[in-house]
Amino acid sequence: MISARADGGSRRRPGRPRLDADDQILSAALELLAEVGFPRLTIAAIAERAGVSKPAVYRRWSDKAEVVAAAIANSHRNRPDPVGDLRRDLVAELHDVRQTYERTVPMAMVGTLLAEEPHHPELIAAWRRWVVQPRRERIAAIITRAMDAGELPPETDAPLLASMLIGALYGAYTQQLALDADWEERVVTTLLDGARHHTPMPSAGSESDACGT
Repeated sequence: MISARADGGSRRRPGRPRLDADDQILSAALELLAEVGFPRLTIAAIAERAGVSKPAVYRRWSDKAEVVAAAIANSHRNRPDPVGDLRRDLVAELHDVRQTYERTVPMAMVGTLLAEEPHHPELIAAWRRWVVQPRRERIAAIITRAMDAGELPPETDAPLLASMLIGALYGAYTQQLALDADWEERVVTTLLDGARHHTPMPSAGSESDACGT
């Protein structure tokens, strides 16, 4: 891997952390995407922000769409490891979602990716592939293990519960709700209480049988 100094490290902005060149470029791409949006984003601006040369960027990715897609994937490399406790694991996952949007990827960037979908569908596709789908699968797996252990009813809809957990943050953001320190705990408690006390609705066929039709 080429070092930052070999790729133009002398142009590094003052105070910018010393990162691997790839990380510098990808971090810069996310920062600029949030600041100026995808249409105004340029390879030159990414290179300047990262403190590398334009050729250093082009040696790694062919265009800005590829850089952004890679940056999205790169920003979600390290995720919480389950500890085997249902509540703690779900709180950790929801906290990670919150930290992602508060510190790593601004929520507004998701809107940018959605707005660019007609022109650059690969961007939101990368977001879904590297961020949305793995997170939803991780949370659903935690819930499924709890079902197998008898901690949740066997009829619990794990993928739906996972979506509800993640969706709580989107809902809070769009409503501009203030999130206190125990917000994740309260969300998880509410969802688990609902799952444990949920009575499955009868199917259409069952309703017909009950009515004698």
